[in-house]
Amino acid sequence: MDLSKDDLQAFDPADPRYRGKLWVRIVTPDRIYRHVFVRRIVFVLGALALAGWLGTAASVWAFVKFNRGYTDASFLDLAFYPVRAAHYRAGLGRHYLKLGREELEKKNYLTGYNLLVAGLARVPNDVAARRLVAFTQIRLGRTDQALKTLGEGALLAGADLDYLKLLFGLLHEAQEDERILTLAHTLLPAQPDNLLAHQFVALQAATAHYERGRYDEAERIIAEWRLTDSLEGEIVLAQCDWERGFPELALLRLEREVARFPKRDELYLQLVRLHRELGHTAEARRYALLRQLNDPASPGPRIDLLHTYRATDDRAAEQRELAAYLADFSSDPQALILLAWFAVDTAQPELAQRV
Repeated sequence: MDLSKDDLQAFDPADPRYRGKLWVRIVTPDRIYRHVFVRRIVFVLGALALAGWLGTAASVWAFVKFNRGYTDASFLDLAFYPVRAAHYRAGLGRHYLKLGREELEKKNYLTGYNLLVAGLARVPNDVAARRLVAFTQIRLGRTDQALKTLGEGALLAGADLDYLKLLFGLLHEAQEDERILTLAHTLLPAQPDNLLAHQFVALQAATAHYERGRYDEAERIIAEWRLTDSLEGEIVLAQCDWERGFPELALLRLEREVARFPKRDELYLQLVRLHRELGHTAEARRYALLRQLNDPASPGPRIDLLHTYRATDDRAAEQRELAAYLADFSSDPQALILLAWFAVDTAQPELAQRV
């Protein structure tokens, strides 16, 4: 555009002739001028960047939704990823957890496990998912990993008793008594209360002290948390009495609980074991019979009964019970394993081979 100096001085960027232009080249007799519409350029570049961002987000959204099967993927999460990254990760984690559960139901344990781990990494606060991952790790023979998974979420479990039972069960199995005490100190409030989860954790701490021979500490915790209201607390106290050399006191403590807990199998199990160790065969037999009456469909009480028949040299009763046991549990692998252990404990190689 050729202009004189006067025209140049009269140049108006708002002139309709320059609408839609990003810059204007002005030629005068003396030199060449360029006028750049900065705001227009910034606007255009911003629009192009936004279009490119949204286009990329749309491509990623379509890929994730249709190619990866994440049908609940939100376009808004991807379009505004810098501020919605946590929301997107949580949604993707729940998607992986859902797929993992489906694979487990199909018995594809390794695939399901990998999906569950990927999901848990994105939603670490999902206590139910953490418990499921731990169950799967145990099933795959990775108990150490299960302990790590559960331990990392212990503070999140709150009153989830199933979660705490699994965690402390594994810790007891691994004989991690000091770790149990450390965890209990973290989870328990300063003042005892009646919350069932807290009482369970206190019982685990008392049991850990008992296992380490610190009977006074075990008794102190049981007293502070009033765990004598439960059978489990009384059993720990009876075990402390037994280890201190007071077997009759231990038996008396347990026997007086029969009236309170007449259907609790673990009570009869303890009574049978202690009476048998003291050579009280008649009492051991009586409690074994009571245990069987309470749970006739379980193999455990029947094994106790076989032990008592063996201890009293009642071979006829033993053979009758053995024949009935084999008839009732011939297709139960766990029951047959218990019978094999009975055969080993009582030095009956022929029975062991038969099983």
